[in-house]
Amino acid sequence: MSKLACGVLTMMLAAPLFAAPDTFKDPLDVQATMLKRRLASTHTNAITHAGNRLVAVGIGGLVVYSDDGGKQWLQASVPVSSDLTDVYFPTPKTGWAVGQDGVVLHTRDGGQTWEKQLDGRATEKLLKMHFEVLFHTGNADAPRYQSDVQLNYAGGPEQVLLGVWFKDEQHGFVAGSFGTLLATDDGGETWTSWVEKVEAQTPPHYYAIRGTKLGVMMASEQGVIFRLDPDKQRFVPMQTGYNGTFFNLLETRDSVFALGLRGNAYRLKTGTAT
Repeated sequence: MSKLACGVLTMMLAAPLFAAPDTFKDPLDVQATMLKRRLASTHTNAITHAGNRLVAVGIGGLVVYSDDGGKQWLQASVPVSSDLTDVYFPTPKTGWAVGQDGVVLHTRDGGQTWEKQLDGRATEKLLKMHFEVLFHTGNADAPRYQSDVQLNYAGGPEQVLLGVWFKDEQHGFVAGSFGTLLATDDGGETWTSWVEKVEAQTPPHYYAIRGTKLGVMMASEQGVIFRLDPDKQRFVPMQTGYNGTFFNLLETRDSVFALGLRGNAYRLKTGTAT
């Protein structure tokens, strides 16, 4: 990972630590502040369509939506004040948002109101139980994953989710820092680990996940794009020849673009994935 990317991610992960111990309230337990003005100029990290509606997410649990192409914005009710990093709607009414502290939010009304489905505290328990089961069934890699979980959650729910994508209202993925990758097949009611279903020597950061004509893909570090092999049910690496970090994926009519540091963009044409 580049020094710039490392610095940005370090600040993101460390941000909650700057609150004074006697005044600190966990963002996972504090509802997002309702802003009375300047909604259009408040910092946002991602925007998407929910049918004809625009929905954007950002700092402090901010979710705003517009039904007139961005001329007027309204703020949604959100149960957490963790920074939000990505948002996705497989249908006009049903959507998910993810962010700091491993938070996963869900909406059923086009983004006007949200509920928490998952956070880093629950994910830690989920992963510990999952890899303990794998360990007792003789999985040779389980001890390594157990060690990673112990290290990643030693300071609390520090892992940030940076990407979310759903195929439909039931099936989706969330992905983020240090190899965090979870899947659901019941609309987020339950989640399962896909951490071990990525062919990588060390747990990388996943900055974006998207379904494309070339399959489900994740943007990662060191010029690597991971693509889901539907037969193996594993994410396999695709080398691009680039050494930097990819932060986003964009699909056009006949191509998928991986967008990286310093304005770098790599193009993969439809039909060229192997």
